[in-house]
Amino acid sequence: MRNGEFARQRDPYEVKLQKVFERNGIDDLVARYEEMGYGGMTPIPHEIINEMPNGRILLGDNCAEYLKIMIEVTRQRRVEVPFVMIGETVYDTNEVLFDDFYTVRESSASRLGEMSCDIQTVLGEHEELEPNFKERIKELQKRNDGSRAIICFGHTHPNRSAYYGTYSKEDFNNIIQYDDSIGQARSSVGDDRAQTLGCMVAANGDVDFMFYDRTVSNFYKFRSVAGRKLDGRVERFQSYSFRTPMPGR
Repeated sequence: MRNGEFARQRDPYEVKLQKVFERNGIDDLVARYEEMGYGGMTPIPHEIINEMPNGRILLGDNCAEYLKIMIEVTRQRRVEVPFVMIGETVYDTNEVLFDDFYTVRESSASRLGEMSCDIQTVLGEHEELEPNFKERIKELQKRNDGSRAIICFGHTHPNRSAYYGTYSKEDFNNIIQYDDSIGQARSSVGDDRAQTLGCMVAANGDVDFMFYDRTVSNFYKFRSVAGRKLDGRVERFQSYSFRTPMPGR
């Protein structure tokens, strides 16, 4: 204690995030961005994040079509839209296939311009989401082929600032918290074969997936994103094409 006051305790997720920055030697650069006064919205340039080795995202036709809609809604209405996807890895690899998509219902979507809808809104409106994810874990346990169940917590970024096309410090904090939040789902089925991803869809059309590896306390980005069309063809989605301005520019 100093001067009779309790010393301020740092948020545990803030501590974890600071370790990530220090591990990658980018804490000074992040501090420069923080000086701009954005608070939790402090941009974290994706250019300084390592790529996931052999990482690839494949979107089923349902997920691919919904993400296109997310991009258009974000561009036209300039609002953030939350969504969740469920999928699995292709065996024991870093290739992920998503085939189940959830977002806010129309009643909430109509109020996006007036209120802030977040992931909790999606979870609250889709009571089947958590049971579906647990069931996916059980199915993979039975297959026992090395595949892992993946749940992705995503949101869009409208073009409201010069840094709209990259993740924020709060986004990174949320990804760490999402990973902690599925601990109950993991333990309820007695298996650790479940992981989380974050996804940020920018108004410029970028679809940026991010993984937090809790075993090494570090983030990794997926550059390769492709989606299946309704006719079975595969199309690429752009990712991480946004160039983050340097601090003060």
